[in-house]
Formats: sequence, structure tokens, C-alpha cells
Amino acid sequence: MRHPVTPNKREKTASPFSWHAHTLFMGDSLEVMEEYHREKVEVLESTLQQLNLLDNAREIAFLCREVVLVKEALHRIYQKKKFLA
Repeated sequence: MRHPVTPNKREKTASPFSWHAHTLFMGDSLEVMEEYHREKVEVLESTLQQLNLLDNAREIAFLCREVVLVKEALHRIYQKKKFLA
């Protein structure tokens, strides 16, 4: 009988949500991906504005990381658009 493999604590485990934030989907145009990521940043930032630091510290930290990942994805999209133009 095999024992289940547990992930190494030193390895980073990325959530599927954050994985999609910096992955470019080949079927969508750059404009569609840009708009999607812009709206995602707006939603995350509006959610951040509603949270209280004392009550929601972990959620705020998670949302801030997600905003950074999405903005990095936007930056890569802008670079790709500039390269293709």
C-alpha cells in the first residue's frame, strides 16, 4: 500500500487562482486579456477597501499578493502588445 505524498514545506504551493493571474490564454486577444485583468484589479481593490486590518489581516495580505500578480500579468500583456505593434 502506498502512502500519500505530502508536499515539502519548503516548496511554495500556488493556488489555482494565482496561477491563472499570470498565465496568458492563447485563444483570447491581448485586448480581451487586458480588460479581464483590469477588471480583476478593480474588484480586488474594491474588496480591499471594505476590509478592516485588525479583523481581516490574512485576507488583506492574500488580496495584496493577488493584486501584484495581476498587475505583473498586465505588465507582460503591455510588453507583448508593444512588441507586436
